Amino acid sequence: VPALIQALQDPDMQVRANAIYALDSIVCALDFIGESTKDAVPALMLLLKDQNVRLHALKCIRAIALRQIGTPEAVKVAEGVVPALIQALQDPDIQVRANAIYALDFIGESATDAVPALILLLKDLNEDVRIHAARALGQIGSKDVVPALIQVLQDQDVKVRQYAAWALGQIGTPEAIKAVEGEVSSLIQALQDE
Repeated sequence: VPALIQALQDPDMQVRANAIYALDSIVCALDFIGESTKDAVPALMLLLKDQNVRLHALKCIRAIALRQIGTPEAVKVAEGVVPALIQALQDPDIQVRANAIYALDFIGESATDAVPALILLLKDLNEDVRIHAARALGQIGSKDVVPALIQVLQDQDVKVRQYAAWALGQIGTPEAIKAVEGEVSSLIQALQDE
């Protein structure tokens, strides 16, 4: 792993890309080999500015964060990657934004700093981005997002509304539950119409 971390800083884009792929493969085998790659996160975060490899770096960061869930290191790793993921939420590339959202979704409650950026994505032009932003907000569980999610219950896309309702149910405040109850029949009808 240390050699791969060093290769992430190589001036040759192909070397950086291959190092990311290798780290990603190692991350996928973490449970088997019992080795941690969290030390690669700072170098991977720097690569989020590299147009040639940023998507692959983000996917690798996401995989590392996912492997830490449920471990004592989870919060520390989450604190390390959340700022980079928040920055990635503003990327013009939909795949970069989507992968950042997926990572924040899995990080959950430790990603509360991402809430304002995710709320903005509830108005993204891409419905998949809006769907996954709503899901991530539900996983994070901040009560502060309830008003924004209630507004999303009026989205023109039924799946976006469905995930907003799910997120409100996850948050579970009386205000959230009341809003979902008021939309259940229209959501059922819209899903049946599809």
